[in-house]
Amino acid sequence: MLGVLDLISVGRELTPNTRLRRKKRCHAIQCRYPNTGKNTFGMARTVKSEEFFRSKVDGFKDRYLIEYPEEHPTGPLVFYMHSGLVRAEQGFRDGHEWDIRRLRNEVMERNGVYVCPDYRGNSWLNAPAETDMLDLLNDLKQKFSISRVIVTGASMGGTAALVFTAHHADLVDGVIALCPATDMSALYYDMSTRKDWMLKHLAKALIKSYGGTPDEVPDEYIYHSAIHNVSRFTMPIAIRHGDADAILPIEKTREFVEVLRAVGARVHYDEVFGGDHYSPTVMTPWKEYLDFVLS
Repeated sequence: MLGVLDLISVGRELTPNTRLRRKKRCHAIQCRYPNTGKNTFGMARTVKSEEFFRSKVDGFKDRYLIEYPEEHPTGPLVFYMHSGLVRAEQGFRDGHEWDIRRLRNEVMERNGVYVCPDYRGNSWLNAPAETDMLDLLNDLKQKFSISRVIVTGASMGGTAALVFTAHHADLVDGVIALCPATDMSALYYDMSTRKDWMLKHLAKALIKSYGGTPDEVPDEYIYHSAIHNVSRFTMPIAIRHGDADAILPIEKTREFVEVLRAVGARVHYDEVFGGDHYSPTVMTPWKEYLDFVLS
């Protein structure tokens, strides 16, 4: 639902059901009450666009969605990393699952820049996707003259947020991970032995993304496992996981949090009682989490 906001493009109005076309566009998000200069939530007018770029790694064409204030943004640069089997649009979605649009609203309240990269689809942030993400971050920091960066995501995106942050700690001020995987070898073996088609598909995606199984390329799985890179988390971390998650079981997240606390990391950890894999994305306390990681 768009609520009180209308997406306005040149010559036509976008409805909530309008699909993004595969070309660069830019929309002003305009209030129904333009005489105020702001919408009813007090947020300034913003610009939303779909951008494409060619990877410096191999020329791969990828995209990202971005929204920012029409006036110069003064808040943080916030990346939302999408989950598996979907794309960047998830970052603007609301509903009973993946209620991520509320994060976008919170970033706009802070006069920040909100970015949802595709990062090569179901990539699990493999090496090319990580390089693309690094280049995108540096380009946007320069474009908007923003110093503070927050990386967040859910499921595969929460995993990617942790991995990227661990290996680029000098560029990230805080990370928020919802229902993440923290041990990629354990995840692969768990997914590959289950009967669920989606989990088997994701296990195959891991092989494709990392170049083999944990037995074949163990260093890749270690590199992409937050639990093997604990010492790199020098920034505040917020984590939220459902204790009945049957897709990415909570046990490894609990283990990760225990190790983080043991080394003195700043951690805000929440469990959703009886929560499944999707529960952490519903009514997520984004304001509380952003306040914590930006403190």
